[in-house]
Amino acid sequence: MTWCVCRWSMGILFSGILLLSGCALTPKDPQALLQSDELLSRQLDTIDAYLNKTSPQQRTVIYVGSAQNSQSLVFQRDVLLLKQRLLEINPNLQTILLSNQLESSQLNYPFATQSSLDMVFKRIGDWSQKRPIHLVTLISTHGNVDLLSVNIGNAYWPAVRSVNIKKWLDVIPHVPSALILSACYSGSFVPPLQGPQRIIMTAAAHNRNSFGCAYHDKNTYFMGNLLGEGWNPDQTWQENHQQMAQKIMALEQKNGLLASSPQIDVPEKFSSQKIKDFVNGRRPE
Repeated sequence: MTWCVCRWSMGILFSGILLLSGCALTPKDPQALLQSDELLSRQLDTIDAYLNKTSPQQRTVIYVGSAQNSQSLVFQRDVLLLKQRLLEINPNLQTILLSNQLESSQLNYPFATQSSLDMVFKRIGDWSQKRPIHLVTLISTHGNVDLLSVNIGNAYWPAVRSVNIKKWLDVIPHVPSALILSACYSGSFVPPLQGPQRIIMTAAAHNRNSFGCAYHDKNTYFMGNLLGEGWNPDQTWQENHQQMAQKIMALEQKNGLLASSPQIDVPEKFSSQKIKDFVNGRRPE
């Protein structure tokens, strides 16, 4: 299998050291799995408590961030950077964060696995039946065609595929959703996931690698250039995407890399909506 071309040897070395010492926590460890479930339940219960204090007519915006590969910290940095940017727009944003890292004794976040995301989207589906919701989801990881990897402790777990995401989003067809995929070949997810309520942004075309996912990188090229200098929530998704894509193209050309060709699909109804309005839960005009 051809994985995305990334300089992540440092992450593999570090994970190998942990595994040799028997320290890396994974879902195979019942105590680690219990930790993960408790952390996730705590996040979901926090949102429950918030919703119980608000009017049923008040639109709530939820951010789900899933950093799915423990071989690089960059994926967690992506997830946290987007959380920061969204909170700057909407301080009432409700967040659910999952991250696979190389903790040796105590988890900081729930495991980012299919089963965790099943639980998350089931709860979002329940909430959406009772009140209006907007959703922003970021999955950041290594990838392949129709595959978003799940790696914990240098071992692979069932990957997230388009059929999984479609199942999750089909439960909430009426919920305006922005889906952001930062992974190689992530453009392959666009055709099967298109929908009238779904904005989709991907780090690469269906047949291209994306870059900047080494262990020491601050952010992936995609998320770092989307959310860094030039990020403007007063503009539309397309306008921000265009600026980001131009910066990435220049960076890839400078480093002699084949263009990743980030993709975007925006339904007509959201084409003129500013990002800040979406993130504040406003309906498009």
